[in-house]
Amino acid sequence: AKMRKGLEEQSELELKRFKLEMLAKRQQQREQEQLERQQQQQLLLEKEKEEEEERLRIEALEEEEKLRIEAIEKEEKAKEEQRLETLKNDQLEEQKMANMMEEEDLISVKQEIGEATSETSTVANDDDEVNQSN
Repeated sequence: AKMRKGLEEQSELELKRFKLEMLAKRQQQREQEQLERQQQQQLLLEKEKEEEEERLRIEALEEEEKLRIEAIEKEEKAKEEQRLETLKNDQLEEQKMANMMEEEDLISVKQEIGEATSETSTVANDDDEVNQSN
C-alpha cells in the first residue's frame, strides 16, 4: 500500500511536472511570438521611416533642382537683357556717329556752297569789270 501510495504520489508529481513544463513551453512560445511581432512591427516602422526619409530627400533634391533651374533662367534672362541693352546702346552710338557725319557733310556742303557763291560773285564782279572796260 505504501508502495502504491508512493507510486501514485510519484505519478502525480510527474503529471504536475509535465503540466508545468507544458505551461512553461506555451508561455515561452507566446513570448517568442510576441517578440517576433514586436520585431516585425519594429522593422515595419523602420521601413516606413526610411521611406519617409527617402521621400523627403527626393523632395529636397527636386526643390534644389528647381531653384538651380530658376537661378540659371534668371541669369540667362539678365544676360539677354544686358545684351539687348548693349545692342541698343551700340545702335544709339552708331546713330550719333551717323548724325555727326551727316552734320559734318552738311557743314562741308554749306562751306562749298559759300565758296562757290563767293567764287561766282568774284567771277561776276570780274565780268562786270571786263564789261565796263569794254
